[in-house]
Amino acid sequence: MGLALVRRMAEMHGGSVTLQSEVDHGSRFTISLPWQAEPQTAASTPAENVDSVAGRAIRRALIVEDSPVVADQYQRYFAEFGVEAHVCKRAKNATATAKTMRPDVIILDIMLPDRPGWQILKELKQNTATQQIPVIVASVLDESALGSKLGAAEYLVKPISRQQLQQTLEQVCGVQLSPLSPLPTPNPPLSPNGHTAGSAPDEKARPLILLAEDNELNLNTLSDYLLNSGYRVVSARNGAEAIERAKEETPNLILMDIQMPIMDGFEAMQRLKANARFAKIPIIALTALAMPGDREKCLAAGANEYMSKPISLKGLAQMIQTQLRNVSAEREFNHG
Repeated sequence: MGLALVRRMAEMHGGSVTLQSEVDHGSRFTISLPWQAEPQTAASTPAENVDSVAGRAIRRALIVEDSPVVADQYQRYFAEFGVEAHVCKRAKNATATAKTMRPDVIILDIMLPDRPGWQILKELKQNTATQQIPVIVASVLDESALGSKLGAAEYLVKPISRQQLQQTLEQVCGVQLSPLSPLPTPNPPLSPNGHTAGSAPDEKARPLILLAEDNELNLNTLSDYLLNSGYRVVSARNGAEAIERAKEETPNLILMDIQMPIMDGFEAMQRLKANARFAKIPIIALTALAMPGDREKCLAAGANEYMSKPISLKGLAQMIQTQLRNVSAEREFNHG
């Protein structure tokens, strides 16, 4: 898994990974990345980008992000500020959408599935129709120096909180944002082909899963799988946030990572199960721990089931279905 990620990141930067292996001597992996000297001509800097848009009101935002969970989170943040936000899930649509939409700010992911976000940033800054739009890069990789060189107004490392986004927008656009009620009719996200993706009429009927996971890669992978399997998903990145999201959303099932910052999964499960409102909600504990007694410890803390990492997606899907069926059967029995 780690080697595959390294290879993908290297290729995204125009590089490569090669292998030399010799029996009884070992293996050598070589990562090659292109490099060029800093150009002598004056280039746009983040400060210049900020000055050129200082005081601009933020009415519309473009989010270039392939993860539905992360994009949904950004949209909720913008809605709280009274800002309309469109989502573009593929790099190939980003520049054209920006030229048509003319947003006041762009949130740009770097690790997109079809093209690196760096290429989109270059295109945006080279096009006269979009070069003055401030671009905030948001990525799990900390490459702020490269972002500044290519003209990003600011660089944020995921995960990003609402407060971080608010402070960054205020700094970049020179405005004061006050949390508002969500827009009554927020713009729906754009599908990979660039068309508006409407919500199914029975969307609320689909089971809602709360996924508590602090690892961004695991979060995106599991979220995408669950969404493609027909579930709705809300996310949290620590135990305390998981409790708050449960209070806001009342999920049908909770997937709880154990090793998380601020509050771990054990404490979060204990607090949830101590609340009568959540006592009947099934919780599946997900953990990299694989020591004897870990399963029993998770069950004692309130988990209904336990699965060790790396997660088998097929096995997880079956476990989720079993837990939801058990809840449904118990509900029918109690009302029968």
